[in-house]
Amino acid sequence: MPFSQRSARMAGAMMLVFCMTCVSAEWSLRFTERDTEESKPYSKYTDLDVLVNGQKIPSAHWDISGLYHLGDTTVDLSPYVKDGDTVSIRYTKESGFGVMILYDIGILHDGAPVKFTAWEETSSHPSAKATIVSDTRITMNLNKFGLPAGGYAEITSQPLDSNIAELVLPQSGLEFDKRIYLIEPGDDVGISVKVGNKGTLTEPSAVIELYADDKLLKRSEKMQVPAGGTASTTFKYKYQAGKVKIEARVLPSDPLKEGRTDNNNAVKYIIGQHPYLYFTDFSKTPAARHANTQPYTSWMKEVSVYSGRYINKDYSSPKQNEVLRCREAKRLALQYHITGEEKYAKKAMEALSNLGSGSWTYLDRSQEGDGQTDQNYGWSYQFPGYTDYSDLLIECSHAYDWSAEYIKDHDKAQGTDNTMKIRDALYRLTADAFHAMQEGYAVDEGSRGTCCDQKIGMHGDQMATRTSITSALGVAATVLLDYDGRYQDEGSAHDMLSWIMRHYFNESLTGEIKPHMSNDLTADGLYEEGVYKSYWVARFISFINAYYDALGVNLARENRQVGGFLNEEIWALAPTGAMPNRCASWQNVWQFQYVTPRLFTGDELAAHNWYVRESLLENKEGYRSGESTYGYLERMVTYDVNAPHRPYSPNGEASRSSPRGSYTILRSGHEESDLWMWLYSVEEGIVGGHSAFQAHQLSFDIWAYGANLITDSGDPRWMKEGQAFAKGPAGHNFYLIEVDGKNVGLQRSMGSSSYRIGNPSVVNEVLYSEVLDFAEGSLLWDKWRPQSTSMYGDTLEDPISVVRDVLLVEDDYFIVADFLDSGVVRNHSMIIHFGGTEAEDRGTPKPDDNYVKGDLYMGGKKVRWYDEVRNVPVWGNASGVTDIVWSSFSDTNKKKPDADRVSMNVNVNPAGYARTHASIMHNGGYCGATCHTEFYKPYALIRQEGDLVRFITVYYPTIEGEDRPEITSVKVTGGDGNEHATMIDAGGKIDLIATSDGKVVTAGKLTTNARLSFLREVNDKLAYFFMREGTGLKYDDRTLLQSEGKITATVIFGSQGIKALINADEPTTLYIGEDYASIGIVEFNGRPISYEHDGRIVRAGIPGSGELMITFGGDKPAREEIEVPKMKEMPRPVIPKKEVKQSTVKQTIAEEIPAIKEAIKKGIKRTAEERPSPLTIMIAFIVLMLVLVLGFYFGKSFR
Repeated sequence: MPFSQRSARMAGAMMLVFCMTCVSAEWSLRFTERDTEESKPYSKYTDLDVLVNGQKIPSAHWDISGLYHLGDTTVDLSPYVKDGDTVSIRYTKESGFGVMILYDIGILHDGAPVKFTAWEETSSHPSAKATIVSDTRITMNLNKFGLPAGGYAEITSQPLDSNIAELVLPQSGLEFDKRIYLIEPGDDVGISVKVGNKGTLTEPSAVIELYADDKLLKRSEKMQVPAGGTASTTFKYKYQAGKVKIEARVLPSDPLKEGRTDNNNAVKYIIGQHPYLYFTDFSKTPAARHANTQPYTSWMKEVSVYSGRYINKDYSSPKQNEVLRCREAKRLALQYHITGEEKYAKKAMEALSNLGSGSWTYLDRSQEGDGQTDQNYGWSYQFPGYTDYSDLLIECSHAYDWSAEYIKDHDKAQGTDNTMKIRDALYRLTADAFHAMQEGYAVDEGSRGTCCDQKIGMHGDQMATRTSITSALGVAATVLLDYDGRYQDEGSAHDMLSWIMRHYFNESLTGEIKPHMSNDLTADGLYEEGVYKSYWVARFISFINAYYDALGVNLARENRQVGGFLNEEIWALAPTGAMPNRCASWQNVWQFQYVTPRLFTGDELAAHNWYVRESLLENKEGYRSGESTYGYLERMVTYDVNAPHRPYSPNGEASRSSPRGSYTILRSGHEESDLWMWLYSVEEGIVGGHSAFQAHQLSFDIWAYGANLITDSGDPRWMKEGQAFAKGPAGHNFYLIEVDGKNVGLQRSMGSSSYRIGNPSVVNEVLYSEVLDFAEGSLLWDKWRPQSTSMYGDTLEDPISVVRDVLLVEDDYFIVADFLDSGVVRNHSMIIHFGGTEAEDRGTPKPDDNYVKGDLYMGGKKVRWYDEVRNVPVWGNASGVTDIVWSSFSDTNKKKPDADRVSMNVNVNPAGYARTHASIMHNGGYCGATCHTEFYKPYALIRQEGDLVRFITVYYPTIEGEDRPEITSVKVTGGDGNEHATMIDAGGKIDLIATSDGKVVTAGKLTTNARLSFLREVNDKLAYFFMREGTGLKYDDRTLLQSEGKITATVIFGSQGIKALINADEPTTLYIGEDYASIGIVEFNGRPISYEHDGRIVRAGIPGSGELMITFGGDKPAREEIEVPKMKEMPRPVIPKKEVKQSTVKQTIAEEIPAIKEAIKKGIKRTAEERPSPLTIMIAFIVLMLVLVLGFYFGKSFR
């Protein structure tokens, strides 16, 4: 539709709706619509329709092009509807996508409510979702991923009934005979319940039930509630102690003749006594118990110094900043508990009593817009920076909780009403935030870090904004559960908390694709957006703590996503005591971790305490960055320096994989000199919240000796023109695939506010032992989603099977074995992205310091990868490369690591053509290209051509003065030519790694059909071996392990016996061989099992995965020799090959002639800068003549 026609149609539709609101209608549908993001509507090329009995109403159709809002809307249903009919609201995709929020929905007959609920979702497609938030609020989402044109989200009413009772029990209808905060243990409390009826039918015999903590206490007599009138009843309740949830419910005599059901109850809490956030009795806190020891002495002294500065401050001044007012009140309240001096509590009361009178106050929810002029119906939100508004709610809530008892006693003694004044002000702030968050797309932060009122839309950092404010309103709701003031009917605190929990973890209530927390967290809790979590994580954890303290529900223990998220730093902590550099991340420690140990028990509690000691208290220089607001005061009342502390090593293993395989950490220990690898893998379709979001599929980081030697590229945005090659995939340790002459990444280079992973991956298997840790990840090519993956916007249409195996060999080095199946012959470039010993920081480095210091060698020759004079990276290349040495050193940070120089010795098998250059990490502020600098790091591309590509890559770190191992390629016999083997000789320790596609191969002393195998000799004696996905392995022509089924195993030989760790999908029989004369016992998972033994082979059946122990000594072997099954070849799983057009010579020449002619024509038309060289034109001319001659030769059909 032409723009002019669309505009005229929209204007006409808006005029119609505007007029509808002026006419009294017998039947009408009313709703308010809001669909904005970033100050613009978030609905493009979609339709909104109202239907009666499945038929569209002509006058209730809106063509949504993203240019206006419907706002408050009334639709005349009189010509179309009657009792018994159904009404539907349908949101349809034309060619776009969108989110639409409808609220205050109601169907009226002669101005009175009609029974129309419960709603039923009648959407047409799984990618069109209608979420029924409540009877009067609906969110509809037309997902741009997978929804065809014409697909729609829809809700349909029940058959309409205009002769009903509409019972309403508002929050104010549940009333106590005294202010709830004044109720004390032992009080007999009078409770009255008042119910209204907005319907046209008198309710003859309603019943009101009273519940305490969800247990029925009392039931009223039946009572009549006249149409348009009210009825009430009273109860008596004896309050004992603690928090008690009091709920009143009204039950109609006939539910079928009663309207809505979501307005038939009211909930309030009796709190009993404050404080309860973080502590109930200060004398029992760590600060009180260890007052004369560090660090508590210093912490409390700091609180005392600052509180002394506030004691004479005038908090009634209208110039007082609201956030500072609350933050200072919180510190004063804590000083009151530390010292017992009332002057501090009194000052905190003064600050809180003036809440709302400062430099900015509430959200302005005034109606704006005129449909006849600017087509903008909706609310105008005036909102301070989201960090400030979040801080305001949280700090004020803590301050009120910690000083509430003093303020209440002061009011009693002085006859003042400070408590209600504070509660009203805080509740209004909370209710405003709740209404704003319900609209979701219609609210934003304004300018980050400011306190200035702004009219705003939704910012791109949606996760930060929404999670910060939603968590903050949750904290405030936990201290206002007993609120009974003037704003109570704007939504109960109980309902706010229920909404948050549902929205966070069950289903999005604001139009997001997934439940809110699942948009950026995997099911394991892994956060994929680097340091962006710092914008919201502290507020989220404040909410988790407040929810626990107020309601006794510990989400860290009861919600796997929350627990995994809080544990991420503990599990993944790099050897430096900071988080690794990922995406837009830098190396951080998190002050909020002071308040997380209290949420855990056992090993996890000890691990969180260890993190605090390791990363916060020691304050290791060079790796310290991060926010410090949250946890700053709370730490002294939550963290116990004398509590158990130790690194997290379940079952004695330092390595770990998350339950759903979202990430795997291989580590030799937790000291700075230990080795550490993070293997990234995300199975779910995460939706990123900012443009630096990247998937990191099967990429990895490696730390060794305190240096991040193999690293991620960091933030890829805002690079200089002409440096696009350095973005995204070039910084990941994965692959670029050549498509039409361009390198296309298997990962998307950059995300966006609605980026979805197109080629998910998962960690399939792990096997950890005291000598060898193994993990395997793979791309889920059967779930491949073609997308623009490269920095050039190219799309890799064809799925590629990628399996990546990683091994950590003791505390020596890493092995990465890759198996790629493209289906067609292509160039595959493996990326190796190097880091260094320098501490990366986000400040602005000096011009001569913006590259990692180090030397790069390929094939023993130094490669120039950076021009220090021009301050730019340069290209390097070499052929037949197997060895790359990156030797990094620090000239600015002598403290990290201990050695001046750390080297990563990389061996690639098979050899390939290599290129080197540099990727760029963004440093500086958030103002685009105007204020940032780059931080350059070298990377290498190792190219291999084929449809089946195999790489064995050894990453062997050494420090200055340490001998480098000798790493060589070993000839492989058998197989189909895709097999490789590598030997590492480290002087006394000789390792052999080999790959196979299921064929029986021999490399040196090793014979196997395992896809990946490894063995280690120490002083010419076999120490242990590993095989992945095989049935047999021989060493020096002796059977070491044979299985009837395919298994993964690590087998360790000792002087007292043999230990075998087995992963098997089903029961199997094992044959384990070694030179031993007698066997003492054979156990599987700690229990003896039956076996056979002939002096050289032990045969035992196992039920599946587990640990097999063979102890030497004891019985004599049987005389009958055990026959070992022959090692067999296994099929290789492959993806279907791409069909390639088969052409004859004649067809090929005939097709190429016009193409070559056209190319020459284009070449002639080029500008002087673009014109080919004379040599190029001459070659093209010769080729053309050759083609013409060949064409003539092959026959007349070409003429």
